[in-house]
Amino acid sequence: AVPVTSNPIPEPQEQRCPSCGSILQANSHFCHNCGTSISILSENNDMSSELKKANEAYTAGNYKTAVAYYSRLAEQGNAEAQNKLGQMYYRGDGVRTDYHKALYYFNLSAEQGNANSQYYLGLIYEGYGAIKKDHDESLKYYRMAAENGDPDAQKLFR
Repeated sequence: AVPVTSNPIPEPQEQRCPSCGSILQANSHFCHNCGTSISILSENNDMSSELKKANEAYTAGNYKTAVAYYSRLAEQGNAEAQNKLGQMYYRGDGVRTDYHKALYYFNLSAEQGNANSQYYLGLIYEGYGAIKKDHDESLKYYRMAAENGDPDAQKLFR
């Protein structure tokens, strides 16, 4: 007889968003709290480190540094950085409010599946921004965002 040893299977540790620290849902590709694209961050630790620095600068109110980091990451195709730049231009956080730049960055990020950017595009086309209102486009982006797990967009379809 072969002796049986009990090797307990370790419990999986909860994963946290590298940007905001929220607990991630199992098998999620983005943070439901801040919209960070987890798959992109896990592919490149350097990018993750820079994104963390950008988020820390933003949280501290050091918008000039945050914009510099986000811009560099956005140029490299980082969907989360594109989303954050879109938000900054949409709200005027440390930059002059510019709905056209917000639209540009949200589109780049949304094309990569960032649900938070898709939600913001829904807002913009609904008329929350100085862009031509387009009900069909707004609904399209709200649906995309809801399907990709954005909690605010999901509330619209309950």
